[in-house]
Amino acid sequence: MARFAARRRVAFAVAILEAIAIAARLRFGEQFKIDKVIPGVVIDLFSRKVVGWSMRPDMHRSLVIDALEMGLFQRRPEKGNLIFHSDRGCQYAIASMSRKGNCWDNAVTETLFGSLKVERLHGERFETIRQAKDTVLAWLLWYNRQRMHSTLNYLSPAEFENWWQKRVSLIAA
Repeated sequence: MARFAARRRVAFAVAILEAIAIAARLRFGEQFKIDKVIPGVVIDLFSRKVVGWSMRPDMHRSLVIDALEMGLFQRRPEKGNLIFHSDRGCQYAIASMSRKGNCWDNAVTETLFGSLKVERLHGERFETIRQAKDTVLAWLLWYNRQRMHSTLNYLSPAEFENWWQKRVSLIAA
């Protein structure tokens, strides 16, 4: 995938889904404990592909760092070819704005999390944190491989990247 990133500027967006701290009811004897997992993602804005993710029980900075490192490892952008949008918060989670007063910079990640909530998590109850994490990860993988996007001419992120790579190869030939 390094070839894919080498010919274009890589733009990432990142967000932490504070609104759905995914709760799981964990049973300890006769008592229940509510626990949570907070997902954070990095999206390549060119193809809408989730290229990095992390999940933690808190909003520690490693949530963002781990997701960003995964995205950088997958894309390997050349020096000077990375644009990074984020929420404006201590862990990029307080408000959905990258540039002051411009809420559109991170709209792609906000849309992703809205889709996750509506398409997969609405009304869901998890018995364990592992179950919650597995559900989110399975949805993210489905999103990358199969979910169509109108902005990508109704292709999934993976299909769009394959189409783009073929197009670039034909032009180069």
